[in-house]
Amino acid sequence: MSLFSVIIPYHNRETFLPRTLKSVAAQTLRPLQLILVNNGSTDASERICRTFAETHNRPEFQIILLTDKIRGAAHARNTGLAAATGTWVSFFDSDDEMSPDFLQKMKAVFERENCDVVAAATRMVFANGREKVRSVRYTTSVADQILTGMLSTQSVTMRTDFARRIGGWNEGLRTWDDWEWGVRILLARPALFWMKGEAFHRIHQHHDSLTGVSFSSTYEQIKKAFAAVGGLLEGDKPVHRKACAALCLRKAILAGHLAKEKAMEPAREVLADSLSSAGNRSLRIFCSLLYRYTRAGGKGSWMIAIFGLNFLHKD
Repeated sequence: MSLFSVIIPYHNRETFLPRTLKSVAAQTLRPLQLILVNNGSTDASERICRTFAETHNRPEFQIILLTDKIRGAAHARNTGLAAATGTWVSFFDSDDEMSPDFLQKMKAVFERENCDVVAAATRMVFANGREKVRSVRYTTSVADQILTGMLSTQSVTMRTDFARRIGGWNEGLRTWDDWEWGVRILLARPALFWMKGEAFHRIHQHHDSLTGVSFSSTYEQIKKAFAAVGGLLEGDKPVHRKACAALCLRKAILAGHLAKEKAMEPAREVLADSLSSAGNRSLRIFCSLLYRYTRAGGKGSWMIAIFGLNFLHKD
């Protein structure tokens, strides 16, 4: 019988892990394989996972406990991927809640559509209790991924052999790694099916998130992610012309956020990179306007960027 593998790395998540593990145990799909990767925890996280495994491990709910001493969620996910024996794989974070019917619905789509990747919208939960479904572009456009990050860690499931074929996760990235990962997924041109009209999970936004509390606090790591995506597009710029333009616009938006946070030196650096990378005067002007709009506190910069990009690249 076909198996689904769920891979969850964790580092000092004793506060959140019980909630996450409970949501995986509540999955309506069986059989199921859960791979928990301890990524250098020093709190009670490992004990929590070990106790959970002792209580829940069954032939139809196989739990594998791994330890990865090399820090970084991407490396830990790759460690889990190497151990996965499922036909399909889902990566999940150790502080969120998985919808109980998620894997069962994903498996049904894989079997019906015979696809490589299934993606869906996710639901964000903020500290004040407010919930919001993430806006996504139901496309396979690399430019859309660059501007919106529509393919994120918990929104995507895929064939395990496909995940391995694209090289797993970029272990050099500590943040925005799923943004870069989504670009590589789409560049591989998979058979991708979007689950439209449904949103899954409870993705909790909090101060201890891997993405950080501000753009300026994680700027050096974000810069590495930009460089990685730029490298993916570098080999065939004419083919990826629209995606390269989207990357310029994403840099301009980031520069605006940095300036809004009063981090002027990195803001000037990334804006200069955006303008120098722009291939024509129209794109440079649009990048400048987008930077100013974002810096002034304007909302929905990514939507404006998509509209402008489609106008500049009507192909």
